[in-house]
Amino acid sequence: MILSIFALVSCETGKVKDLENKIAQLETSNRILKDSIKQIEYNKVSSSYLINIPQQATLKVNEPNKFSVIFFQDVNFPKYDVYEIITDATGQKH
Repeated sequence: MILSIFALVSCETGKVKDLENKIAQLETSNRILKDSIKQIEYNKVSSSYLINIPQQATLKVNEPNKFSVIFFQDVNFPKYDVYEIITDATGQKH
């Protein structure tokens, strides 16, 4: 009886250690993913531009003026291959 309880406790201890190792691995992966997301968000903000263009060329203090606002991001896309599909006189695509 005592041996079976000891065997049960030792099996549970092994399972607990395995679960603790898995938790540690998941926490490490989660930390890496959070850092990656923060870096992506930082790059998104740092590559953003906001341009204000006044409707009137000269601006005077305390006089209203309307502005057009242009917002864009300078995004770096990964390298990829571009292919062109050409249709000949017979209608076949190449």
